[in-house]
Amino acid sequence: MYGLTVNDVKRLAFEIAESYKLKHPFNKVSRKAGRDWLNGFFNRYPDLSIRSPQATNLSRAVAFNRPQVQRFYALYKEILQKRQFLPSQIWNMDETGITNVHRPVNIVATKGVKQVSKMTSGERGKNSYCNIRHECGGNLSSSHDDIPKEEDG
Repeated sequence: MYGLTVNDVKRLAFEIAESYKLKHPFNKVSRKAGRDWLNGFFNRYPDLSIRSPQATNLSRAVAFNRPQVQRFYALYKEILQKRQFLPSQIWNMDETGITNVHRPVNIVATKGVKQVSKMTSGERGKNSYCNIRHECGGNLSSSHDDIPKEEDG
């Protein structure tokens, strides 16, 4: 989830040409290849394109993995069997944070991939939080909070 931006690709092309001592028309001041080279690169590699990635918070990507999800469901099943809750006692509560920052820049990625992600940091900006609670018996309620919240580390 650390894709290369267009500028990364152009800089990499310059560095490779310099390291192999190849003759090139690249800009020695900016130390990167130009737009014409980039267009030719995409023509030579039609399976690549410039994509808009979905921002993925690093802590969420690290925490959401198969062992953690399996552990959650094992604990959930154990508690349900032990306590034998009625449907009216079970609530689903989702909290979503909507940030006003962190728009990842476009990256170079393979065509045909349904989702492209880019790691971002959740350390800056103001979040608005929305809680939605749903009782298995059918009741629904929600709340909204604009006060910035301290994130769990």
